[in-house]
Amino acid sequence: LLENIKKNSNRLFLEKEKIALLKQEKENFKRLEESYESLRSDLDRIETLLVKGDIPVEFIDFLEKTATDSQIQINIASLTKKTEKDNPWQNLFFEMTASGSFTDFLKFLGKLENSSYLIEVFDLNVKKTSEAKTSTGVIADFSIKVFAK
Repeated sequence: LLENIKKNSNRLFLEKEKIALLKQEKENFKRLEESYESLRSDLDRIETLLVKGDIPVEFIDFLEKTATDSQIQINIASLTKKTEKDNPWQNLFFEMTASGSFTDFLKFLGKLENSSYLIEVFDLNVKKTSEAKTSTGVIADFSIKVFAK
């Protein structure tokens, strides 16, 4: 009889531990669900920051429209896709040439940096055009990195 009481009390103790763990997991799940709901709008907004990696037509249209609005001409020379080991996001690299006035080119860069995309401009090389001895005409060769999904 004592042996049965011992077994049953041990079993009861183990079952109570399981119930306590399940209650804790339930509470953790509830908190996680609440956190997700509060962050959902931020997650949706992050999605809009990323370019479609397979078909970046929308982003190329954005580049061309921004260049036109800034009164410069751009030529997209190449597009390269890369995925880094440490980074879960795919990167798109665009090599571009722009021509126009220096002020308009700066406006263009400002619009890129303040856009809704995650863009990094690098390898920037700006030179005065040879026919623009008195004007502010420039030709700029540069690359941009944009994060893609």
